[in-house]
Amino acid sequence: MIEIKVTDKIRQLANNHTKERIKYEYDRFKLSLDKRKSMILIGSLGQIMFKHILDNQKINYEFQFQAGNYDLYDFKINNDIIEIKTSGYNNYFNNLNLLYANDQYIQGISKNYSYCVQQFLNGHDISSKLLDINKCSVCSCIGFIEYKEIKNYPNVRKYLGDDYKVPLSKLKPIELLLNKYVKL
Repeated sequence: MIEIKVTDKIRQLANNHTKERIKYEYDRFKLSLDKRKSMILIGSLGQIMFKHILDNQKINYEFQFQAGNYDLYDFKINNDIIEIKTSGYNNYFNNLNLLYANDQYIQGISKNYSYCVQQFLNGHDISSKLLDINKCSVCSCIGFIEYKEIKNYPNVRKYLGDDYKVPLSKLKPIELLLNKYVKL
């Protein structure tokens, strides 16, 4: 696991990206505007934090961080496409899972995604079910799974977007993936 501090500069960048992206996002789950913004904010922070990890490891990558257009991937390293999934938590994340919606999974397969990385951000408010960006101070990059393996973890649908439920214990350590790309 790799933990990274969320700085004010990162919060501002993610907030700005969220404000731009919400203009173009459709409401997949019929959620309130605040909930949709929170989900975009979590995803934006997650992508920024993973970029930070790659930069620190001096790994060359391509990164799509845009609003108004559909991206083909989050990160591309060599020929590998890496999807970043980020979730918020309040006190601890050990009992959480990587949740993946079937429609997103099908799109990822069609785009030849190679890996899915799971990260968690603190600062999730239980009562509002929104990320409180001011309480968000750390991103924990937990691990990864080969993308095609996600389908091996079906779930009885309980929440929106949890068609597949991968236990954290089934993820490989993130360091294994990063080591694949570090230049010697």
